[in-house]
Amino acid sequence: MNTVVEPRATLSQQEPGLAMHWDYEAGTPWGPVRLALHAASADGPPCAAQAALRLQASAAWLDVVDAWLAGGGSRAGGQGGAPAPPMDGLDWVWRPRTTAPVEPGAVWVCAAGPLGEGGRLALPWSLLRQLPAPPLSALGLGLAWEPVAAECLLATLDLSEAEEAALEPGGLLLLPASFSSEWRAGLRAPGETAAAGRPVAWRHGGGVRPTEGPPAMVPPGAWQVCAPLAHAVDPGIVLGWWGGEGCLGLAPAATLTRCDGAAGRGWALAQGRLTPWGQGLGLLVEALAPRPARGD
Repeated sequence: MNTVVEPRATLSQQEPGLAMHWDYEAGTPWGPVRLALHAASADGPPCAAQAALRLQASAAWLDVVDAWLAGGGSRAGGQGGAPAPPMDGLDWVWRPRTTAPVEPGAVWVCAAGPLGEGGRLALPWSLLRQLPAPPLSALGLGLAWEPVAAECLLATLDLSEAEEAALEPGGLLLLPASFSSEWRAGLRAPGETAAAGRPVAWRHGGGVRPTEGPPAMVPPGAWQVCAPLAHAVDPGIVLGWWGGEGCLGLAPAATLTRCDGAAGRGWALAQGRLTPWGQGLGLLVEALAPRPARGD
């Protein structure tokens, strides 16, 4: 663990009378990692020295985190399969705020133990995709992952301009891949890039079942049909660290979205419901959004 105590706001920005965490940030090539340590009653007023002392009190646990992150190079990266470069410890910077920032990603929550009640470690999805499962040494630290919303990438389509223009409420857009017995979809968190997703097998009775294999890839510029899971799940299921408990149910609503290449996802063009059609599936269109111009 490396400690860099460098306030990014003046103490006058602290609002008196509000319960606070000690909030820290560490940069990585995949975005910032954020740490929130519960402010104990014995802590002094917020200042750089107190922030350093509070961080040092969690040094043993943060060393476990550093060791875990350093092992990231042993897993193929989620964005194209390249090995992730190892990281040599996190440089934590104190961020004087009264509440922990909210970032897209998964959050480790501590009910009690080294982080104190309400402690949180938030990691971006792009970083988590590079990592193996957390080490066994973390299991006895009172930590648990917050359940996360997830979505299932059911199909990618190459629609022509004429096919896009023909979409209308009440129409049925078939998913050709769903008619194959080898059909695999991708499980990911909302907001992940188009290249991320754990392979899942479709259950024709409804829902998906996690399988083993490399992350699902999406052709740049393709249209995507996605449906959210009916319930939040453990991030380890989304990341492929461990299996799910049987079949994961899907919400009935689904969206047709145009992928914006490496930048992520573009416009959601159509919303509707998944509808069985023979041995496959279709998207029954219920509403359309204004069509984006090609090349946007």
